[in-house]
Amino acid sequence: VLTGALVTAIIQSSTATIVLTVGLIGAGILNLRQAVSIVMGANIGTTVTAQIIRLMDIEAGGNSILVFFKPDTLAPIALIIGIIFIMFIKKEATKNTGMIAMGFGVLFTGLMSMTSAVDPLADSPVFVDVIQRFSDMPMLGIVVGLVTTVIVQSSSAMVGMIQALSVTGAMSFNLVYPLIMGINLGTCVTTAMVCSIGSTKDAKRTGVVHIAFNTIGTIAFLAVMTVMQHYAVFGSDFWNNTVDSGGIANFQTIFNLITAVVLLPFTGILVKLSMRIVKEDG
Repeated sequence: VLTGALVTAIIQSSTATIVLTVGLIGAGILNLRQAVSIVMGANIGTTVTAQIIRLMDIEAGGNSILVFFKPDTLAPIALIIGIIFIMFIKKEATKNTGMIAMGFGVLFTGLMSMTSAVDPLADSPVFVDVIQRFSDMPMLGIVVGLVTTVIVQSSSAMVGMIQALSVTGAMSFNLVYPLIMGINLGTCVTTAMVCSIGSTKDAKRTGVVHIAFNTIGTIAFLAVMTVMQHYAVFGSDFWNNTVDSGGIANFQTIFNLITAVVLLPFTGILVKLSMRIVKEDG
């Protein structure tokens, strides 16, 4: 789990981590149970992107470390490092590191551009009205999060878009949490496509486990959140309060972390489920 989280935090793509995992399964380096644990960790690692994006809203206050990790500082540095490594250093391993740095820089540059682009929506009554309608329909929020993530093919980018929209002041907590859960489900579709390409049964089973893992986590979390909202846990105002970029990042991290911790002891059951679905002679 820690390996999956760390690798995903570095390369900023849970899908890429899962592609690596499927390749290692095919090479006989990993078994299915190890692959499943890495996939669980990848779900946690992908939340690092949102935590970095939240730093855009934080005043550094002269703290040089905080200034360095703000996206508007980190993105240009990553791009420069990537360009140097790709164009001027000929070693293959260094070039791969450069590609990772380039992708990291481009991702955050794009997310910062999106943040600036959605600023005018704060003054749009139509946008605010549509958002408020979504707030009362969590299932619709999950579907929207799922479909848009399948289209965009990046859960990190989708969460970044929600964080960008939070500057409008129209994103309430009861709207954000189903969207985040839908985004987690959407990334499973990408995983399923990647794993279906694998020639081994265990590669396909990895995709099945990822879908089962995120689906069970989403259903369980939605049930808990619905009960908590019904009984006004944390107070009735909490659910209707607007959420900023930090709140969105925190919920995504908590959701993925709790899901992984709760379901990790049931890894064996998930593996057996995948073996029943993808049989040796299937």
